[in-house]
Amino acid sequence: MLIKLMKRMLLPLLALLLILSAVGCGPKEAPVIETAPGEKSGEIVIWAWSESEINGLAEKFNEVYPNIKIKFVAVESDLYLSKLQSALVTGGELPDVTLQEIGERGAMYALDIWEDLEAAPYNLDRNIFFPQILPTMLNADGKIVGIERELNPSGICYKRDLALEFFGTEDPDELGAMISDWDQLIAEGKRIAEESGGKVKLFAGLRDVESILYSQYADTVFEENLAHITEYYEYNMDIMLRMYEGGMVGKLQMWTPAWNSSYIDPENYILYPCAPWSPVWVVKANDPDGTGRWGVTTAPLRGYSYGGTAYGILKDAKNKDLAWTFIEWATTTDHGTEACQEVVGAIVSRQANYANGYPASPDEYFAGQSTNQYLMENALSGMLIRELSQFDVVLRDVASFVMEDIYNKPGITLAELVEAARVEMKNKLPDDMTIE
Repeated sequence: MLIKLMKRMLLPLLALLLILSAVGCGPKEAPVIETAPGEKSGEIVIWAWSESEINGLAEKFNEVYPNIKIKFVAVESDLYLSKLQSALVTGGELPDVTLQEIGERGAMYALDIWEDLEAAPYNLDRNIFFPQILPTMLNADGKIVGIERELNPSGICYKRDLALEFFGTEDPDELGAMISDWDQLIAEGKRIAEESGGKVKLFAGLRDVESILYSQYADTVFEENLAHITEYYEYNMDIMLRMYEGGMVGKLQMWTPAWNSSYIDPENYILYPCAPWSPVWVVKANDPDGTGRWGVTTAPLRGYSYGGTAYGILKDAKNKDLAWTFIEWATTTDHGTEACQEVVGAIVSRQANYANGYPASPDEYFAGQSTNQYLMENALSGMLIRELSQFDVVLRDVASFVMEDIYNKPGITLAELVEAARVEMKNKLPDDMTIE
């Protein structure tokens, strides 16, 4: 917790010097007095895209800090960085607590606008957090400029009835074994497409598949003035092209109404990307009457990190002390991290919460499965996260561009897709970057 340092002399100077002489010590700093939580007061401005989430955390926060008001300002996640940059340029109101969504975090961290949270007066200890998540908290200089609230070992959400019908099992371990690598998954997808006459598909759209592949790819893509994109796109586009040509992927765009509605469609799509937050914020939200219909299993190849929200403090923030009070509470304390688990449905990034293993929390909606426990025990160990880059957004934008070619150009080859990606990346990256 950020301490408001208040140095007080406990004895007159002469008496203090006599004491120090008597014990043979050199001068020491006077003791500090911490401000009690109830004595801290003021207002914290938080920009975020989910009012219910912030209000839920604020209610828990005020149990400890009753005199600190949290003001929610609605900002869409895909407009967050542009709004932040605009406020910095124009001198507009800035947030005290800034949310750093994983998709734009690399671009955010490339800007020299953040407080170093390991430096005074914050003095954060990075060993508090799971080491797997550290790459998502560091800027290019290796400084922690945001604290990842969540650990996101991720897998696959699936419709149990369709899994039983087409895979012969609804058991998560058995299903995970049947799709344990991408070649196996593709083979199963072809079989299901043939058996169903093309009616039943594994995934609703290519972006579902790309979300997993993008997050699983652990090799460095951007390195100083080099962009190692040929291998990246060859690997990812090969899988996506084979899946689409095999009739096992639909054309729905993620997060659209049609995609959301596909969760309640009992017949068409079996698998969806699944983070620890997905059961609450995606599956249950889209299929509120789906009790018993859903399960969670492992992804092909290995677990991956899907999504994530970090908290940071701008150098120009007005209320840094109170901002840190909230951030430290939410990410490093028992009460705060437990609140994040409850309100957000998150597996938090603080290691101490799971020192004795992840607790079981059977969920009737998921047929009694403890979804987060399953992901912690089955997806975390193989999870690899590459370092952030300011060009990660470009990497995914170009993937979207190339995916449209897969949809709209029957017979397109992998070589043509990769070349299209290379050309588009060349147009979007700085002129001094070399594409390999």
